[in-house]
Amino acid sequence: MIVGPEGGNPDIDIREWEERVADLERIISEEPPPGWTAERCRFEAVFTVSVNMYIEWQDGKRTEFNERAAVVAPNAWARAKQVEMIYFFQGKSGGPIKIGLSVDPVQRANAITYPEPLVILATMPGGRREEAALHSRFAHLRLEREWFEPSDELLALIEEVKDGSFQLQLV
Repeated sequence: MIVGPEGGNPDIDIREWEERVADLERIISEEPPPGWTAERCRFEAVFTVSVNMYIEWQDGKRTEFNERAAVVAPNAWARAKQVEMIYFFQGKSGGPIKIGLSVDPVQRANAITYPEPLVILATMPGGRREEAALHSRFAHLRLEREWFEPSDELLALIEEVKDGSFQLQLV
């Protein structure tokens, strides 16, 4: 369960949540990691604060947590911890969308040979199972290997990933 304006635990003060999200979003936006959009900064702030407030509530105590440290250098943190991320890439002028997996999506985007620069549309935590589930879900749009037709369905999912509302259901 994630807390936030649309739902979550009623014991958690929504004003405190909003203040912590705003503070963290401001901090992240001051020095965003390479390739991060304003929407990604917002998502990371919402996600980080929501998870931490839920953990605090679940533990029955308010614990001190350095939210800034958790998100200021996420690519370095991911590489150090080998945290895999699902990414969605697309060429600068549009075209097919690549759904892949990497501990460093920015480095991966730069390493792929493509006729034009790749844009990171969105990223989300996940591993091979999650990547395979997304590949299966969009198998009807597959063009080649990890490249998919940019349909309304896939673009809508990417928007959900960006705004933090997407929840992958593994079977």
